[in-house]
Amino acid sequence: MTARGAAILVGVNGLKALQAIDPQLLDGLLAKATKLEGSDRYNMITGEHMEFMPMRNEMFQEKYGFHNALLGWSGADGWFSPIRQQVLQDGPPTFKDAVVFRARIPKPDFMPEQRTKWWVPPTGPNSADSLAVFIPLPGGDMVWQCHCPVAVMREKGLQYDPVVGEASSSHASNQQSSSSSSSSSSSSSSSAKERCLKAFESFPAVFREVVEATPEAAITEHGLYQRTPEQIPDGCWGAGNVTLVGDAAHAAYVDGTGLALSLEDAAVLGWHIQQQGLTAAALRAYEAERISRVKAVFGLTAKQAAAMKAGVPQRQLLDERAELLYGQAHFKPLQPVAAVAP
Repeated sequence: MTARGAAILVGVNGLKALQAIDPQLLDGLLAKATKLEGSDRYNMITGEHMEFMPMRNEMFQEKYGFHNALLGWSGADGWFSPIRQQVLQDGPPTFKDAVVFRARIPKPDFMPEQRTKWWVPPTGPNSADSLAVFIPLPGGDMVWQCHCPVAVMREKGLQYDPVVGEASSSHASNQQSSSSSSSSSSSSSSSAKERCLKAFESFPAVFREVVEATPEAAITEHGLYQRTPEQIPDGCWGAGNVTLVGDAAHAAYVDGTGLALSLEDAAVLGWHIQQQGLTAAALRAYEAERISRVKAVFGLTAKQAAAMKAGVPQRQLLDERAELLYGQAHFKPLQPVAAVAP
């Protein structure tokens, strides 16, 4: 079986949620995680090293009790949840006009153990330009990932249909199946590797050579989707004894925020069920608590995205984001479940 998956930076808020669910589970996760030192940023055109951005591990540890933890992660998400459509009938999340390519491969010798490598525009990351990253994983593997705006792909003669494309994407197992290849999220007959190399043909050789050496079956291509703040419903996102968690409830940007919010869901849902039993009342109480939190996080994300587009450096926005995500993340510990006699 070909290894697939992603690298996930689990935020402090997700670790706090896991601690409330099961401290031993948290300890096991942290034992397998990598503590990132930071990120090297390179000019995506010239390949020149621009800066090193250290992780603020010590500050986070002192202020919030944890620092972020990097994990390798595999699994399916709920971007196109059929349960959500039965309950809310509100359509799919918003296509963000970008395509993502990624693969999990053995870590090359030149790749450090505790640093990521980014190739970004000279002025810093923004939604209008492509970017690429190498992320080291615990255990000797690495994930490479790159984002390309649809407008840039079209300039290079590459088409992407977010409906037809997602039917063949690994992120759309619940969508209507397509006769196109699962390794290519496009109506084009070209492979995901060929499309990636074409989309990123102007990037430095060190990135393109890694893509070239990656087995075709390991490469995933899919559209980038998010729920906007306006797409988070008021009041509830379930009905009766049905509720939503994770990406089905709040598809987030692919930077680890979605996983951390999903762990928050689990902690809050578990607490309300322990208080009121597996009842509709417990589910509605969980939804009410989570909706206000998700709206706050997504609202800040949208505001900061607009600020970055206007030229505000990303580093100037980090403290505000950390305070909302980490400083305002509080969870009531769950009671251990009594062992069931055989």
